[in-house]
Amino acid sequence: MKIDIARLLCRLWVQQATPEDKYAWAEKYEDVRPIYRDKVGEKLPGLEVRIGGTTSTDITLPGIDKAYGIGRLLELNGWSKEETLFFGDKIEEGGNDFPVKQMGVDSIGVRGWEDTAYALEGINAVS
Repeated sequence: MKIDIARLLCRLWVQQATPEDKYAWAEKYEDVRPIYRDKVGEKLPGLEVRIGGTTSTDITLPGIDKAYGIGRLLELNGWSKEETLFFGDKIEEGGNDFPVKQMGVDSIGVRGWEDTAYALEGINAVS
């Protein structure tokens, strides 16, 4: 497999970037990321490719996604979907959090951890 040094360096930069820089990058390339996901998917038959977090792409075996992980978490702890609330930054179709929403777990879309903390504070204040 050929390694594209420019992409690798870009990825290393993104991993070192501040959250603000990551959000700015994600906003700038919002329209390109689904195209990139689809192109990568074409090159990797037999694997699932999803837009990950703000700056990542998830590549997994079919069926091994966040729904699988949440399903196992619920099963192992004896919890139900009805008593579960999921927060994710990519809950739209094609995003890596969408499978959890699709499996019927109540899901709240957030932009980052700060939104999650804010939402939880509000939920806890009225509970």
